[in-house]
Amino acid sequence: MNRLRRERQMAPRGEIRDRAGRLLAGTRPKFVLSVDPLQFKPIRPEGRLLAECLNMPYEELKSRCKPVGPKYQRVRVAIDIPWDALARIEEHKAWLPGVSVDLEELRYYPQAKLGAHLLGYIGPISERELQENPEVYAPSSRVGMTGLERSYEKDLRGCDGGLILEVDATGRRTRLLRKDAPQRGADLVLTIDSAVQEAAERGLAGKVGSAVAIDPSNGEVLALASRPAYDPNLFAQGIGVKAWRSILHDKNLPLMNRAIQSAYPPGSTFKLISALAGLKAGKTTPGSSAYCTGATFLGKRRFRCWKRHGYVTFYTALSESCDIFFYNLGRSVGVQAISDMAKAFGLGSPTGIDLINERSGTVPSVEWKRRYVKPDPVWHPGETYNLSIGQGYLETSTLQMASVTGAVAAHGRVYRPHLVRAVIHNGKQTLAPPKLSRTVNLPAQYFDHVIRGLELTVTSGTGRAAALPGIRIGGKTGSAETTGAAHAWFVSVAPLDDPKIAVAVMVEHGAHGATAAAPIARDMMAAYFKVRSTPAPTVSGD
Repeated sequence: MNRLRRERQMAPRGEIRDRAGRLLAGTRPKFVLSVDPLQFKPIRPEGRLLAECLNMPYEELKSRCKPVGPKYQRVRVAIDIPWDALARIEEHKAWLPGVSVDLEELRYYPQAKLGAHLLGYIGPISERELQENPEVYAPSSRVGMTGLERSYEKDLRGCDGGLILEVDATGRRTRLLRKDAPQRGADLVLTIDSAVQEAAERGLAGKVGSAVAIDPSNGEVLALASRPAYDPNLFAQGIGVKAWRSILHDKNLPLMNRAIQSAYPPGSTFKLISALAGLKAGKTTPGSSAYCTGATFLGKRRFRCWKRHGYVTFYTALSESCDIFFYNLGRSVGVQAISDMAKAFGLGSPTGIDLINERSGTVPSVEWKRRYVKPDPVWHPGETYNLSIGQGYLETSTLQMASVTGAVAAHGRVYRPHLVRAVIHNGKQTLAPPKLSRTVNLPAQYFDHVIRGLELTVTSGTGRAAALPGIRIGGKTGSAETTGAAHAWFVSVAPLDDPKIAVAVMVEHGAHGATAAAPIARDMMAAYFKVRSTPAPTVSGD
């Protein structure tokens, strides 16, 4: 006896392209196998037959056949079925009641791992989300799980269509009665420059770390890379148990977006903040100096510098990354002034980037320690020394340090970082305008003094590995002490007379920012300015 059945047709997700129109996420037709839970019973012989046809472990097939919503709704079992499996299913279709194969426009990522963490991936809808949006989603829906796929789910998902079919007693279709076409989701145009993104990911290959590039004049994110990475196509196709376990048990956590979800002491890159705090408090000037013997004492405790610098000025303290100068500065300025300056630039708070699960980081102070650190809630003078050189309780993300560096070069203007330039739906384009999130009101000359120190870092200091001929680049090296080799940092900005790109690179256990991180930043800058990246001589450094 024939009956009527409504089948949902999934809407194709909108495309995601970079600023130049390069496709990063799109859709393409793939064969999808689904089953009718009322007709197909995996515990019967047809269950093992279908598993053999799909070359899928039987236990995995059974788990995929479990209904998510109402028992009468079809359940997706396999996506992107190869031709040989299709042939086997067709050959045995008489013994596979309730099994159907349809051609659907499904998600794929043509650049594979490129930009995986900023794009995110899609996966099966949860029962909770299905219950909250029963008119929008079906049990077989796949939704954004992370990255932009999640943040812009409402724009990308589109509107599903459907079929009214007549089916026979075995669930096979006999006649199409009505068709409501699905409506494609909106497209996203990103701020990402794929050349800069590729340079970042190429530089991080084989390492654990992250790199971010921002346009300081408007907050557009030019690159946001994290390594190790994963291929989001694995999730779009329905990731298998073996592949999922491999990713889940990887000690380097490839699913973590280290650019925004990890926070580390920024090391000497934080000296930008300490220098501005000192200038504001009137405790240092461009004429200030110190003599570095390689170490200083606070009581019986020895605080060392990475080398014996001898006589240093304000500018050479920045360019040569002299810790002794900044220990003295921290002692005279005090913890509160440094903490306040860091918070003025947005450290200790999320930047507001259009991605989920952003870490806020930590900016310590006397009150912060009293509230959060037990059993020793008292702030000690040595902790001010550590804070002044970006160590101790201080934690920042790579994204935050790119934002801070760009804001210093932009004389205190801090724009909210964002990844989406425009949303296009039915031919109508909605632009995402720049948002000035805060302004650090300091005399212009204070910024100019720090910028001069950053330029000297690249021309004659510890950051010479980041130099590019004909381009005025400012930078700062950093090494954050931790268990094992130090984390390597480098921040940079260019061109200094009209800043258009600010970069932050962090390599876990890279030892020295001068050697592990600065060359990556140089290659990212070269990709942005479309010049040849010739390796500059590296020098030992912080």
